[in-house]
Amino acid sequence: MEQMKYFDFELCGVKRKLPYVKIKDNLALASFVCLSDTELIQAAAPELVKRLPEVDMLMTAEAKGMCLTYEMSRLMGMKEFIVARKSRKPYMQDPIECTVYSITTQAKQTLYLNGPDAEKIRALYAPYVQKTAISFEYVTPSMEEFANRIEHILPDHPWLVAESGNEIAGYAYAEKLYARPAYARAAETSVYVKEDCRRGGVGRKLYESMENILKRQFVTNLYACIAYRETEDGTLTRASVDFHRAMGYRFAGKFERCGFKFGQWYDVVWMEKIIGEHDGAHFVPFSSLRNKRNTRY
Repeated sequence: MEQMKYFDFELCGVKRKLPYVKIKDNLALASFVCLSDTELIQAAAPELVKRLPEVDMLMTAEAKGMCLTYEMSRLMGMKEFIVARKSRKPYMQDPIECTVYSITTQAKQTLYLNGPDAEKIRALYAPYVQKTAISFEYVTPSMEEFANRIEHILPDHPWLVAESGNEIAGYAYAEKLYARPAYARAAETSVYVKEDCRRGGVGRKLYESMENILKRQFVTNLYACIAYRETEDGTLTRASVDFHRAMGYRFAGKFERCGFKFGQWYDVVWMEKIIGEHDGAHFVPFSSLRNKRNTRY
C-alpha cells in the first residue's frame, strides 16, 4: 500500500498537514477543508476582516465557507449574513433562482436566494445606478429582473461567475450584438468585478474563459459598449477603456453625447476584438455546448 504524502501548510500561525489526494495518474492536490476547523477559522477570520472595505453585509453560497463567513460577521457586529442555498427550501418567500457556470468548479450550479435576502442584495447594486455613469440605467433593476436577464442570455451565450473564498468576485457575460440572424457570430461583452477584487486579474480570467467558449461557438467579433468622457469625474473613469485595450480590443467608433445622466452628457465608445476566422461556419448556441457530456469550460 502506497504511503500517504502530506503538504505542510501554515496560515495565520496555524499549521496543518494536508494529505495529497490523487486526481489523475499524474496529478495530486493537497486537500484543504476549513468547514469544521474551528482553530483555523478563528485565526483567519480577524485577518480577513482587517482587509475588508466597508461593507453592508456578507454573503456566501451554501458551501464550506459558511462557518468562516459566520465568524467574520460575528466579529463585524453583524446580526446576520446571507446564504444562497443549493436547493429550494420550504421557508423561502418568493425565492430567486439562478443557474450559473462557475469558472472555478467548471460545473453547472443552481442557487436559491430567499426573496427578502434578494431585496437586500438589490439595494447594494443601487449606488452603481444612482451614483455612477457606469450603467446608463436610471432605476435599479429588481432581483427578478436580474434573474430574467440571466435566463434570457444563457440559451445562446455564456454567463460566467468568478468566486473567491466562496464569494462572488465578479461576473462576465456575452449577448447578441443585434437580434437579426446575420449578426449571429458577433457578440457584445460585459464584465463586472467587485471593487475590492479589481486589479487582481479577475476580469482578465473571466474574459479569457469567456473567449475560449465563444471561439467554440464560432463567434468572430467581440464588442464592448463603454460610457466615456474626456475628463474623468466622480461618476466615470477610463478604467473600463484601459482594461479592454489591455485585453486586445481596439477603438471601433464613438457616439458623441448620446447618454444623458446626472444632468450631463456622456459619450459612448465601441471597442472591437476579432477572435476567429471569418469563414462559413454556423453559430453554435451555448446551450448546445452545455448539453454535451463531460464538457469543460
